Amino acid sequence: MPTVIRFNSDGMRPFAMMLERFGENLQDAEQAFDKMADHASVVFRGQFETQGRRLGNSKWAPLSPKYAAQKARAFPGMPLLVATGDLRKSLAFRPFGIDEITSKGMTLGTAVPYASYHQRGTPRMPQRKLVGRLSAQDTRAMSTILHEHIVKGVRA
Repeated sequence: MPTVIRFNSDGMRPFAMMLERFGENLQDAEQAFDKMADHASVVFRGQFETQGRRLGNSKWAPLSPKYAAQKARAFPGMPLLVATGDLRKSLAFRPFGIDEITSKGMTLGTAVPYASYHQRGTPRMPQRKLVGRLSAQDTRAMSTILHEHIVKGVRA
């Protein structure tokens, strides 16, 4: 059930109208979520470019010497967590592997099945986090997008 706030005083009418506009803008935030997803692609690209450091994680662990030699033969010059490029493409470029944006929310991610092994690690493979906590700068950028949409009614 939605929360309803009513202001009955004549002097409060402009404030009440402003709140109504905020509510209207929040009813369909699809454009804001789409812009936020665009920013997320920049964040995820940075995660691959910095080998895990963009999202406040430590640098991804290096490959084992044996696997590094195999990868160098099969995928010469490819960086960590990139062999075919499927995982990076599904997280760092729109549309994401999972890219669901509606008027009420967004779900972003990858459908590449081995992504979870990198994120969590396995008994034979160290954890190399793809997703982590947003930096304060990225949190502000995302908040600004939503703020402009709700308060100012800015459309993409």
